[in-house]
Amino acid sequence: MDDRYDVIIVGGGPSGSTSAIYHNRLGLKTLLVDRAVFPRDKVCGDGIPMKVLTLLKEMGVSLEELKSIGYQIDRLKLYSPSGVQLKYGE
Repeated sequence: MDDRYDVIIVGGGPSGSTSAIYHNRLGLKTLLVDRAVFPRDKVCGDGIPMKVLTLLKEMGVSLEELKSIGYQIDRLKLYSPSGVQLKYGE
């Protein structure tokens, strides 16, 4: 067995995972490494814009699987450093 890789990607976040998928599709032997255990809760991944969902679908990611491990946000409060509040769902 050949243990060499064409591409080694360090970091399995959104950019690293996307890069690994596309390199693999190009036929390159790809290794993706990350020190974290996945899936994990990460604040920057809690909101996925519709454009990103479209890209994920094009990449072959199952949107039904994403729904099964995620959750829907029904209400939200955001506070700016100056104290301005933005409320959604109340």
